[in-house]
Amino acid sequence: KTEFPKAGVRNKAEVDNFFSALDNNGYDVVTHQEFITFRAFMTVCCNGA
Repeated sequence: KTEFPKAGVRNKAEVDNFFSALDNNGYDVVTHQEFITFRAFMTVCCNGA
């Protein structure tokens, strides 16, 4: 918070919603596979591939 005071989401509901969207299997844990899938998606979106 000190280094980047305007970065991040301060609303717990938004954070919970984000992680729920990543948690495809519904175990309340984002697995490595789910995280890698998210990273690949973001890479494609950001690079326009």
